[in-house]
Order: sequence, then C-alpha cells, then structure tokens
Amino acid sequence: MAAFKAHVDLFRFLLLWFVVQVHVGFPGVVSGNEILELNANAFDELSRENKCIVVLFYEGDCENCNNIVAELVKVSVPTVTDLKVGKSKDKTLSGRFGVTEFPSVLYHRKGHPILYDGEVSGDELSIWLEAAQEVSTQLLTSDTFEHLTQAATGATTGDWFVCFYKPSCENILAMMDTVAFRMKQRMNVARVDLTESPELEKRFSIQHCPTGILFRHGKMYRFPPGKFSVKLIMSFLESWYKNVQAEVVKPEPSPFDNLVETIVEYLKIYLEGPWGSWMKIGFVCFVLILLILIWILRRAQPTHRTSTRPKTD
Repeated sequence: MAAFKAHVDLFRFLLLWFVVQVHVGFPGVVSGNEILELNANAFDELSRENKCIVVLFYEGDCENCNNIVAELVKVSVPTVTDLKVGKSKDKTLSGRFGVTEFPSVLYHRKGHPILYDGEVSGDELSIWLEAAQEVSTQLLTSDTFEHLTQAATGATTGDWFVCFYKPSCENILAMMDTVAFRMKQRMNVARVDLTESPELEKRFSIQHCPTGILFRHGKMYRFPPGKFSVKLIMSFLESWYKNVQAEVVKPEPSPFDNLVETIVEYLKIYLEGPWGSWMKIGFVCFVLILLILIWILRRAQPTHRTSTRPKTD
C-alpha cells in the first residue's frame, strides 16, 4: 500500500512539474504559438494592437498546410515580444498583399509586409524573421530621387531597381520588400509613390501601375508589365534585363523646363475644353494680323537706290 501511494505521489509531482514547465517556458519545452484564424477585419484589428504578425495564406484542401502550421507553432523571434501567428484563406486579405501562390507565409512588421520565399521549418523561419525585422526597400521622392540614385548624372551609388506605384496597386510592396531583402549588398531596391511624386511619373513616362525600372550605368530597363513575381524579378535583375531595350535616362528637368511644360499643359486643357475652337480661331486671326502688319511695315520702309551714273565736274 505504501509503495502504491509513493507511486501516486511521484506521478503527481511529475505532472505538476510538466505543467509548470509548459506555462513558465523553461528551456527544452515548447509551449507553442496560438494559431489564429484571420480574415481581413480580424487582421486589421490585430495589427492595431500588435506590430508583428506572421500569416499563413492557404486555399482549399492544403495537403502541406498542417506541416506548415506545426512549424509556425514553434517560431519565435527573440527581439519581438508581441509576435502573433495566424492563418487565413480570405482572398481579400491575401489580395491586399499581392499573394498569388498558395500556401504562402507573410510577415507583417510595423505596417510593412514581406513575403517569405524559403523552406518552412521552425528554425529556418525564425532566423529569417529575425533578419527581416528592418524594412529593406528604400523610399524615394521627387526631391531625393536624383540625389540618391544619380541615375542620369553618373550612377556612382550603384544600380537601382525602382517600383513606381499608386495606392491602387500597392499590393506589390510585399513582393518588392522580399526582392530588396534578397538583393541586400548587391543592389538598391526602392519604391516611389506616384501620388506624392507626379513629376517622376512624367519624367519616366510611367504608363502602368505598378512599373518596375532598373537604372544601371546611365541606362534604364523596364520590367515587363503584368508579370510581377519574386522569381521573375530576381531573374530580370540578374541577367534577363539584357534582353530588354535600353533607354537613356532623362536628365532631371530644370525650373525653366517645368515652366514650359506647365504652360503647354494649360494650353492643352483649354484647347480641349469648350473654348478650344474659339481659341484656335483667335490664334489663327492673331497670326494673320501679325503677318499683315509685317507686310505693311516692309512696304512703308523707303527704298534707297544706289546711282550707277558717273559723277561730272
């Protein structure tokens, strides 16, 4: 009887020890992350409270998703105390970040998303999360573009791949930060919000949203529109850009150039407006009157004829 009681006490002790280990988180015992089920609204609410969120995007019957979730339970970032982990099959949420391949893992930190493109294992993913804490994509504006890139004045700051976008296509940003992370120490990767820098939209004749341009040695190479993916962008930057027609980088416009362009734009607006026909007629009349005045002035000038008869004493 005493032996049985001793075994019961030992069992209770071991059970209590295990519970304490799990809750306190002693080394060697994994308590695990809670995997949240997220939609767009739940994500927005969570992101207001937590700066760092890892999300697994999946669809339908995902054969590999259980394995990925098991790895996500184990991820940790020593420098992040409020890391949240979730999974989602909400197409609205995945579309917001430009996710087109499933399953995909996204890390949303401090309002900036980045896509994970490696093998999903707890240790490898944790190392990547720690390394990807800082945003790798640089922000350029009309005021800083030429100073930082020197695209038309020497390119001494290295090659630059720049993504020009507007709010309507900002779902490209997660992909761009993935490219920037992979191209560290090899190439500068930047983004330009065209709503904040419309001058650059005119300077580089941006026709598509988004538009990617590689600036290299005074030349610019446009990434084919509508074909954005991390794999294709990496291939383009490494060698494929050589198959694209190179364009000479336009110099930064001077204040006089901007003035002339502004005048031309205003003339286009007025000529295409309801008063355009009258302005055209008025311009033609002005030219005719000017020509008539020039003709009259030329006719009014006295003619000086040189005499060819010899002088007589």
